Amino acid sequence: MRKKLFMFGIDSATWDLIRPWVAEGKLPGFKKLLSGGAACDLMSTVPPLTPVAWPTMMTGSSPGDHGSYDFYSLDKNRELTVNLASDIPYPFVWELLSDAGLRVAAVNIPITFPVRPLNGIMVGGLLTPGLKSDFIYPPELKKEFIKKFPRYEFNPRVKATRNDPESYRTLFKEIKKEVTDVIAVSDWVLGKEKWDFFAMNFMAVDHVQHFFWNDKRAMLEIYRLVDKYLERVLKKYGRTHRFLVVSDHGAGPLEKTMFLNVWLKKRGYLRFKNTPAVVLKRLLSFLGMNPDRLITLASKLRLVRHSGKMEMGKRNRLMNRLVLSYADIDWDRTEAYSFGMYGGIYLTRKNKTLIKKIIGEMQADFGTDLTFIDSSQNLYGTDRYPATIPDIQFLMREGAIVSTNIYAFSGHRLFTDPITHKSGEHRMKGILALYPGQDVLKETENASLLDITPTILDYFGVALPDYCRGRSLFKKEIRDGKLVEGIEI
Repeated sequence: MRKKLFMFGIDSATWDLIRPWVAEGKLPGFKKLLSGGAACDLMSTVPPLTPVAWPTMMTGSSPGDHGSYDFYSLDKNRELTVNLASDIPYPFVWELLSDAGLRVAAVNIPITFPVRPLNGIMVGGLLTPGLKSDFIYPPELKKEFIKKFPRYEFNPRVKATRNDPESYRTLFKEIKKEVTDVIAVSDWVLGKEKWDFFAMNFMAVDHVQHFFWNDKRAMLEIYRLVDKYLERVLKKYGRTHRFLVVSDHGAGPLEKTMFLNVWLKKRGYLRFKNTPAVVLKRLLSFLGMNPDRLITLASKLRLVRHSGKMEMGKRNRLMNRLVLSYADIDWDRTEAYSFGMYGGIYLTRKNKTLIKKIIGEMQADFGTDLTFIDSSQNLYGTDRYPATIPDIQFLMREGAIVSTNIYAFSGHRLFTDPITHKSGEHRMKGILALYPGQDVLKETENASLLDITPTILDYFGVALPDYCRGRSLFKKEIRDGKLVEGIEI
């Protein structure tokens, strides 16, 4: 019989930090993982963003198939709407295992709300509205959960800003609480469910790296809390279970924010309406009534610190009523616009010639800062992809410069200091490790998020759906006349 499989997720974890700290003796759990297991980089999606990466990893389908490309999308009225698990057309891997008769459990996996029925226990992750929502399956566990964890949070509540130093201290306390809460809930689920497959995830590493990248002591403190739990579960389950340790992307420093719609407007691809209301908004924007200035002002007044208590979609819809929004764009005269946290470019009408033209102009204008650019048609090998996917995708300095265009026109400057006051951002290389690793056959640098679902299904002998784009990392080989199973890592 197969060993049970424990999937240990650490959102945004990077070997760039882990390996040096292991060498310094600061992460004994990871030292145990690396000394007894096998590890390599795990390539993320383009862009390396949570709502793109986790659905890719947990369904085995590409963003060009599942369509999840951001935390938000624009509805038919050009208003922001939050993307949820119900928008993803494919089952998650634990649902496939459940359908095959296996017992499963999952805790704090992003983009899993609303939770769906399965053969086990599911506790929602990032984007779950709160304890008043249907955040858990089976629903009869809700009352017990709330009694045991009355202050559990699914999303960050505190926003940090350079103009309010106390906000960083408050945020760091919240991040530490994230770790202890996820551990407590995971232990509760582990104690209740006789599982074959268990998946859990820490978001705290992602959060600390975003706001404390320049404070290595703060990041190490959070990594050590996660490491302590990793060491504990490896000790408890390491001989009887298999471990799969993953992150959806890596991390690195953040240098600038880029508002690509400024560039698209200057190039003549984006145009605003000429109505009195929009003309007034444009004048106010010129005078400083734009998200860049408003966020700076709010931070000085210490209003940003608690803005996370407002649901993300509502918060952004309120901002869009005050400043220039996508509803203010003249869509009849606009050929291209940028939208999203990584600012892909959407064409209002499909035009391959225009795509090539824009790509050429971006390459000429941004030079070596543009580390990746391609059309989605080339990236996915088809021109049939969901409307949520931009027609042109790119990365600026591998994530050190982020083109964020949640607001249509955040300011008049193309580049600014990060308006979110983050110091860290995502990178393409995440982490992958298996423990134990004595059956490793050979090394490769080709592992990607697309391979995780096929690997899990292959481990349990469950058939791979035809929509899965990756391949199992497990490989069978005959050695000395015996069948040997190993992971190609």
